[in-house]
Amino acid sequence: MILRPTYLYMLLLRGSLHPNNVRDGLDRDRYLDRLFFDCQKWPYPARIVAAERAALLGGDIPLFTTRVNSRDLWTCRGERLSDFFQQSGALSVQTLVQHLSEEDLQRQCWFIEASLTSLFVEAQRARRQPRKLPSTFIPATRDRLLAQASQIGRRLSQLAFGTRKGQEQAG
Repeated sequence: MILRPTYLYMLLLRGSLHPNNVRDGLDRDRYLDRLFFDCQKWPYPARIVAAERAALLGGDIPLFTTRVNSRDLWTCRGERLSDFFQQSGALSVQTLVQHLSEEDLQRQCWFIEASLTSLFVEAQRARRQPRKLPSTFIPATRDRLLAQASQIGRRLSQLAFGTRKGQEQAG
């Protein structure tokens, strides 16, 4: 489980080893008290700070694990935090899948097609074979290129801003 950004842990670990923080153990402890800053935003950090501190003091990035069918969380020392999550990961995924829309399905299909297309292109490059043009190839014209660019722009806008079909971004 990634409970906080890994780069945050790296910055805290690096900062805790700065000469100003290692001269006195209390200075290093105070520096690591920054882990408490998020405790007002989220309900869980107060429960994991002790494990995070222990890992950082040991020179490690904190690692937490869970099981798909469990609401519990385990620290890198094997300590179990019971009922850490409101629901299991399996139930969370099941709930998410049940609420997917037709638009979500189209988005996932687009991701799959794009991934498979990139694999095909890479495979052809690896074989050093020139890509064959389809028999229905139509030469590009300025108008066709502009139309395709506009279509791509609309699709990227939909993906980036979560717009629905028929809705257009203002501006």
